[in-house]
Amino acid sequence: SLLGTLLVTLCNVIFTLVCTYLIDKMGRKTLLTIGGYIMLIALIVLSSVLISLPDDSGSDSSSGSPGGAVAVVMVLVYIIGFAVGLGAVVWVLMSEIMPTKFRAKAMSLFLSINWGTNCLIGLLTITAINSLGGVKSDMDDDSVVKSDQKTGVAILYYIFAFITVIYLIFLALIVPETRSSSSLSQASRKSLEPLLSNDEEN
Repeated sequence: SLLGTLLVTLCNVIFTLVCTYLIDKMGRKTLLTIGGYIMLIALIVLSSVLISLPDDSGSDSSSGSPGGAVAVVMVLVYIIGFAVGLGAVVWVLMSEIMPTKFRAKAMSLFLSINWGTNCLIGLLTITAINSLGGVKSDMDDDSVVKSDQKTGVAILYYIFAFITVIYLIFLALIVPETRSSSSLSQASRKSLEPLLSNDEEN
């Protein structure tokens, strides 16, 4: 457990530093896209591995199995994708696409939504896993409960993968690239008019 936490932290820190080096060289949108595809691949592979693992894989010994090793690697790959994309770049991009006059309020709103959503996911994750896996409160067989929870985790990761696909579509169609200029180009601002028009009228 300690080693896993250390590996996750190291991947996050190292690839966040890599992101800060590449953000002006490759562009914000490019890094967000690369990170999104890495996250998507990791989620799909991780979900597939969890479903294919035998029912006794919920034990501590499962980490030594090939499937367990792949699952651990995919978690680290997901962290890498998050670190080079959504984990760092999104904050730079959001500050650049917002007009100066309400940038502070917009960033406060973004942060509130971000942490509120994180809190909600944290509170509901166990409930979602049990519901998706079909775990019942009257189950007495621990092996069955672990198997059903593993299935619930896999289904939840598939749902997250679907959300990631929506994110990539939104990124490709709506989000502008802001690397080459300090302000939005006319074309980029036009693409954001539905999002900004109401605020700019105030």
